[in-house]
Amino acid sequence: MNSYRTLLLLLISLLWLTGCGPYYRTFTFYDPPATAQGKNCIFHCEQKRDTCKNVCEEGYDDCYQDAKLQARHDYLNAKEDWLHQRERCISKPAPRGRDDKACYEDCAERSKARVKQAQHCKQRCKSKLKARVNGDRSAKVCREGCVNKFQSDRHDDAVCRQNCRNQRQTQVKKDDKGCHQQEPHKQDFMNTSHCRKSCGCEDNFQRCFQMCGGQIRHERRCMSNCE
Repeated sequence: MNSYRTLLLLLISLLWLTGCGPYYRTFTFYDPPATAQGKNCIFHCEQKRDTCKNVCEEGYDDCYQDAKLQARHDYLNAKEDWLHQRERCISKPAPRGRDDKACYEDCAERSKARVKQAQHCKQRCKSKLKARVNGDRSAKVCREGCVNKFQSDRHDDAVCRQNCRNQRQTQVKKDDKGCHQQEPHKQDFMNTSHCRKSCGCEDNFQRCFQMCGGQIRHERRCMSNCE
């Protein structure tokens, strides 16, 4: 029992000493060259870095919005399949006729058309971005307008499919036996793993800075609990 208490006190002491140890932080310092030519060179490096970050941010926004539209399209299709399976499981719906099939096909075509229209709209905004000078935000406003335009129709696909179901759904006694398929959720279809947030802009800037004659220094400094 005494040995257990001794070991426990030793562990607590070690944890206390570790928590009170010094805290270090690494700082990066940029020493520009002394010549006017070198400073002008670094100025162009900074411009390239800022442009790289802006393009990277715009690219990520475009990728995110495309992924959002695609996720919405995939979710609606999965939800429709789930509802069909549930209807077959818990009820006896009326046979689907030729009109029913045409109704669902029309809904699917409208959904695909909206996705394509949104992508074409943003592509036109990209063309405007290339034709304008740096810092002009009109292209971003254009892109946001595209998203807002089609965002207002986000419920149309669901309403269209619901109208199709209402045409053929009959009032029958329901039985949940054997119906355990999980309902799909919107967040499960959102995938932005292919959208890049980092484009190596800072690494390229550091190489450019050094090629212009600048020096980069890294210093590790104690910030707290220093001896």
